[in-house]
Amino acid sequence: MHAASDSIQPDWVDNWRSIYSDEIYIAQLGKAYGKKNSSEAKNIAANNVAQYIQATIQSQTQSQSKFSTQSTEKGTLSTFVEKNNSQDITLSVDLSLTSFEFTEPWYSKNVEVWNCVA
Repeated sequence: MHAASDSIQPDWVDNWRSIYSDEIYIAQLGKAYGKKNSSEAKNIAANNVAQYIQATIQSQTQSQSKFSTQSTEKGTLSTFVEKNNSQDITLSVDLSLTSFEFTEPWYSKNVEVWNCVA
């Protein structure tokens, strides 16, 4: 099914990031160049959403050094260094999409590209 390409360009084509802000949506643009089917743009948009969702890895490193200096009987100084290092890495992903929607694909004749936001 092809969307109407003779209509006026929708606002989301050039301004999708401001219309579908990161604060509210997980949205990505899909473009299918040439005269491919509009569903190709949908597939690319959906794939871009999947790539956009990434896990965040949190890492915490702690380092502790203990220095001690002793003077010897001959008047020289001896320095001892004790180091303790620890690192905690946390990775967790718990994501469930409650809805997955697409804009109506729109074909731009002048650049021959289908556009769609998932």
